[in-house]
Amino acid sequence: MIEIILNFLRDYPYIPGTAVVAFGWWLVHRLNSARDRINSERTIRTTELAKVYAILLRTGIYGSLSKTDDAGNVVWINEELEDAIGQIYLYGTSELVDLTQQYVESWSSTQGADGTKLLNGIREHIRKSLGLDPIPGTPHYLRVTIKPNKKNEA
Repeated sequence: MIEIILNFLRDYPYIPGTAVVAFGWWLVHRLNSARDRINSERTIRTTELAKVYAILLRTGIYGSLSKTDDAGNVVWINEELEDAIGQIYLYGTSELVDLTQQYVESWSSTQGADGTKLLNGIREHIRKSLGLDPIPGTPHYLRVTIKPNKKNEA
């Protein structure tokens, strides 16, 4: 049996090399596919959590679930916040889900919540996934209110 195999390899010496090349191509393709999938998932997760971060930040800056638009109309942002909570449950880490649970429980019991821990957790997760250094503490955010000019009629 071994003699048959050796004779075959002597007659067709390119077969082992072809097999090694084919296996190498398959292995590299498999590893690249896995890497591409992981990178795609990271991109989607980071993008969605960045949107959630913006909504939570805006809710915190307003201090309520409503805002006034340029025409003076009250605009409710509760649906945006509800969707953001769902996105955290979908894309967030277990730590972010736990912080979200605390945030939601606070909303349900007091009709308000301090989202600082959750916001900081999302920011730290996004910065880590982007390879950025963590920012210690809580940043100071800015809210600018523009007052329309009242024209004096003379």
